[in-house]
Amino acid sequence: MIKELNSNSEDTYISKERISGFWFTKLHEVLQKMKIEELFIGGINTDQCVLATLQDAHQLGYKTTLLQDCTATSSPQFCFDAAVYNSKKLGDVAKFEDITFS
Repeated sequence: MIKELNSNSEDTYISKERISGFWFTKLHEVLQKMKIEELFIGGINTDQCVLATLQDAHQLGYKTTLLQDCTATSSPQFCFDAAVYNSKKLGDVAKFEDITFS
């Protein structure tokens, strides 16, 4: 566990064991309880973990935005480009600096 995440904080820690953050986790239930309908998604392995999580989020009815500059992968560039392309078909793609939070 990351030391900055601890049970004394307001952060919610959800451990994942599969490619998608939704499989065999309580992520969907936690988000529902918090009444969250829109997700800004970033992370490591854009073409695998990030895309799988984004696809599952879309299937569950969330509005999704891939934060393109908050993702990375060790796969070839064309894999990253394909993940961004497919993400545009499911929701939005943006850079973090272009997002305004209200």
